[in-house]
Amino acid sequence: DQLIWPLHANEPKGWNSPLVSLYGVDGLPSTFLINENGVIVGIDLFEGQINKKLQYLYFQQVRLYPSEAVTR
Repeated sequence: DQLIWPLHANEPKGWNSPLVSLYGVDGLPSTFLINENGVIVGIDLFEGQINKKLQYLYFQQVRLYPSEAVTR
């Protein structure tokens, strides 16, 4: 398939898979950007949108954890 992404999946049940309705897949290919906590942070983003979203997540998103917030 010459996919450039290191992680990808294939569902052998196709459109009969419960994952289709769970994740709202309505066409192929579908992409999901998932953060380190397993939360979906983007769905079906184009290349420019992926780059913009990653830029935000890496450099602009405010990351205050409870232990740090208490001391500030």
